[in-house]
Amino acid sequence: MSANPVLYPLDYPADAQDGELLALDTAILTLRVQARDTALKQSHTRRIGGQNAIQVQNKVSKARPVPMPLTQVGLRSIPAVGLQGTMAILAGGRGHGVSTDTIAFYYSNESAKPTGVRLSEVRNYMGTIGDSSAGIFAGGIAASGLSATMDEISYPKMTTRRLGASLTLARFATAGVGNKDIGVFLGGAKRTDGGMVTNGEVYTYATGTIQATSLITARQAAHNGTSNPTDGFIYGGSSDGFVGLQPFTSIERYNFATRTSNAVGAALSVPHIVHAAFGNKLKGYVAGGLGFVATVSRLTYSGLTVATVGNLPEGKVCADGASTNYSGYTFGGDLASTNWQGTRTIDKLGFASEAIARLGSLLPTPMADQGAVSDYGAGF
Repeated sequence: MSANPVLYPLDYPADAQDGELLALDTAILTLRVQARDTALKQSHTRRIGGQNAIQVQNKVSKARPVPMPLTQVGLRSIPAVGLQGTMAILAGGRGHGVSTDTIAFYYSNESAKPTGVRLSEVRNYMGTIGDSSAGIFAGGIAASGLSATMDEISYPKMTTRRLGASLTLARFATAGVGNKDIGVFLGGAKRTDGGMVTNGEVYTYATGTIQATSLITARQAAHNGTSNPTDGFIYGGSSDGFVGLQPFTSIERYNFATRTSNAVGAALSVPHIVHAAFGNKLKGYVAGGLGFVATVSRLTYSGLTVATVGNLPEGKVCADGASTNYSGYTFGGDLASTNWQGTRTIDKLGFASEAIARLGSLLPTPMADQGAVSDYGAGF
């Protein structure tokens, strides 16, 4: 007797004869073969369909036996996501006394925390530049006098190192601008009692080399200018000394390709001296300044027009600024009520609405005259 009654007991009547059992065996075998063949045919049909689809795709994309870039589908290129900015680094300043600590400000949750890394020496009124991987703090007033040295802080590694290159002239209150290839330090004071200069340096990130350049007008313009990919802009400042009794309302544009400076026709409506500066690819902003100015001014790059957009929550001097693609921030600084001891406050300006507000979060310690860098830059 067949083994099928064990495998399919319900298929076999109890009184079935051998001939009937053979017929049932044959029927079941036929069903098995048909089911197997049907499954194979379906699988083969799917495989043929897949092969045809791949052949069509290969004709369109001219596929090669190497992976295509993630930014390309077929012959169509997809623009890479623009740099938005993830963090700013604050370092030095008077609020730290003789400290060399650094602080990270994270744009995602708008919080500030100590980084655990340090500058190589005490600095305030320094110039800062940087690309999307590292920021550089240069010059300033150090414990031993005016400095020409340069410290670099890496964003992804959060490490610091003293660079081999130095400013061509030790000074403080120099302003930094730049794009993805070069950073430029411009102007400043060569003595703590004044001595404004037009001196400047171009630092090339790829080679780590310094070349001399200059501004048109000798000025101190502490806490940096703003940049787009082609030009940097230096705002206001003073010509007569650290106290700024002869303030400028003029703006100079520094072209990164020609490495020359020229005056912008438009002028600031109020002097900004020792101010905060920030911006994106389209606009640059300066906020506050000597005399506890609260005004925020805007330079629109496309037409080189200047406008006043509002006021900080309170007048502030000796703050510094940094930005993302969407917002600019001012950090610390001195208020009329704090007796030049710095503050922990952070103010924010949204580029789309130009609304200005005080954040609820604070810096870990009071800061003023610190340097600030950002991995956004001006979108580089």
